[in-house]
Amino acid sequence: FAYIADVVEAKRRAPAYGLALATLGLSFTVGPPLGAFAARKVGEARVFFVSLILALFDLSFIMMALPETVHQKQDDTENKADNSPMPESVELRR
Repeated sequence: FAYIADVVEAKRRAPAYGLALATLGLSFTVGPPLGAFAARKVGEARVFFVSLILALFDLSFIMMALPETVHQKQDDTENKADNSPMPESVELRR
């Protein structure tokens, strides 16, 4: 969801979150019955290996195709007023 917040403009962010949540909900609803059906037809081992291949493909796609959305600026910590690990944009209530 952080990636959606980084790449989708504010006006279109709510529908994008809705689509992501709908996809997640649909996968939890359809996935187990579909997996059980496939396991009965082709065997549990094949279903496992197909799932493994899809997960590895997904991970490699994320790592290679999606660009990084957060570019950290290099701060000179000697020039900072405090050496706090918190970013400057975070405000804490006191």
